[in-house]
Order: sequence, then C-alpha cells, then structure tokens
Amino acid sequence: MKLIKQSIIGSVVLHIIYFVGMMIIGYFKTVNVQPNSESAIALENEVAFGATIAPSFYLVTFISAAVLCGVLLFSYQRFLKR
Repeated sequence: MKLIKQSIIGSVVLHIIYFVGMMIIGYFKTVNVQPNSESAIALENEVAFGATIAPSFYLVTFISAAVLCGVLLFSYQRFLKR
C-alpha cells in the first residue's frame, strides 16, 4: 500500500511540474512577444487561448505516470535489498 501511495504522489508531483512549467513558458512567451508592424492591418477581433483536451487524456497520463513511478520505486527498492 505504501508503494501505491508513493507512486500516486509521484504522479501528482510530475503533473504539477508539467502544468507549472507550461504556465511559466507561456508567460515568458507572452511577455517577450515582439509584434510585427507590417501585419497590424490584419488583426482578428476574437482571441482564443490554449487548446481543448479531453479530461480522459489527463486520466490516462495520470495513471501512466503512477504506474511508471510504481515500477521505478519497486525496482529501486528491489535493487537496495541486494
């Protein structure tokens, strides 16, 4: 049971690092944008942020990361017992 909890915590940490990293990269891209003055004529009236991803995709990545963390923790513990 301890291994399952550790692998779920590892998956949560990996997902938090991913989301925070994507937010930081997006922030720096937004701050450092240099608009092209030639294309100012053809500006659009609507703005869209990000992309839509199905929630099931995040569930699959969460479970996959938890399984990967579990395998790594299990093999690490097995290696230490030798």
